[in-house]
Amino acid sequence: MTAPSSPAAASADLIPARAFRARASHPAFRAFAAPTGWLGRLAGWIMTRKNLPLNRLAVQTMEARAGEHVLEIGFGPGCALALLSAAVGPDGLVAGVDRSPEMLAAATRRNRPAVHGGRMRLTTGTADQLAWPEASFDRVLSVSNVQFWQPATRSLAEILRVLKPRGRLVIAVHTLREGQRRLTPGLFADELVAVKRWIERNGFVLTGEVVLDQGITGLCLVAQRPA
Repeated sequence: MTAPSSPAAASADLIPARAFRARASHPAFRAFAAPTGWLGRLAGWIMTRKNLPLNRLAVQTMEARAGEHVLEIGFGPGCALALLSAAVGPDGLVAGVDRSPEMLAAATRRNRPAVHGGRMRLTTGTADQLAWPEASFDRVLSVSNVQFWQPATRSLAEILRVLKPRGRLVIAVHTLREGQRRLTPGLFADELVAVKRWIERNGFVLTGEVVLDQGITGLCLVAQRPA
C-alpha cells in the first residue's frame, strides 16, 4: 500500500522512512511497494517468508475475537488474512485492501475457502480511499506498508472513519538501528517517534507497543479510536 506530517516528509505527506526512500528507484524494490508482473510475484514470495514473524505478532497484538469484523490494509500475499480469519471464526468477517492486482490474486488463492464462503472480502485500492461505511470494523491491521501510504494523513483519517468507537489499530513495522543495512528495510528510532506523534495528532490514542526480536526486528504500535 501506498503517511505523517513531519519535517522530513511533510511536503509529500509520507512518513519518514530513509531506508525505503534510498532504494525507491530500484525496480526490484519498487516491486514491494506496488507488486506487478514477475517481480511482483517474486516480492510476494519473499514477503510470505520474511514477514511471517511480524505477521504472527501483529495478529496476536490485534486480539481479534470471534464474530468481529476486521480489516487489513496492504495484505500482500494474504498470510495475515488467514490468521485473522481463524481468529474471528465463521461468524466474523475479514476484509482487505491492497493496490496490487497480483497480490489480490495471490491472497484470494491462499484464502479461497473463506473468500468463496463470504467470510473474507478482498479488493484493490489504497488506504486513503477505503470503500466501507463509517464504523464498519472492530480492528484494523497494517503490516510493513505504512511507509507507502500517500497521502498519509488522509489514509489515517480514513482508518479512523471505518473503525468503530474504541476500535483498535495495529501498525506493524520492521525496525533498523542506525547504520544497519539488510534486505528487509525498516524504520529507524527517530522515524518511529515521528510515526507515534503522527498517529496521536490524527485522532488516535496510542495504547502500547509490542517488540519483535527474532533475527529480524520489528514493532507493533497499538492505537485506539476514542469513544
